[in-house]
Amino acid sequence: MFRCTRLIVFEPETGSWSEMPCLPEFENGLSLFCGMVAVGSDLVVMGGYDPRTWDCLNSVFIFDFLSSKWRRGADMPGGPRSFFGCASDGDRTVFVAGGHDLEKNAFKSV
Repeated sequence: MFRCTRLIVFEPETGSWSEMPCLPEFENGLSLFCGMVAVGSDLVVMGGYDPRTWDCLNSVFIFDFLSSKWRRGADMPGGPRSFFGCASDGDRTVFVAGGHDLEKNAFKSV
């Protein structure tokens, strides 16, 4: 049986742990090797590999901690990529650097 990867949240003030809901299109858990970055009160999860098919993804999902709900974001531009770095300005912008294309060629772009 396939064991999925899920996100667990820790609340330091109360010392409690809770499991986040599954991504809308990934009931079996997170995509493998996905990128994650905090943007304001949101968590952005992008790319990675589909755990069932090993297809490389360019999908973006956003978890709003205020509503406790996921929503689908716009796909990452430039097509699917893997093993990229990501960061945020903490407000509204996500930066994606490098990674590999579907043929495992390294990107030199940001």
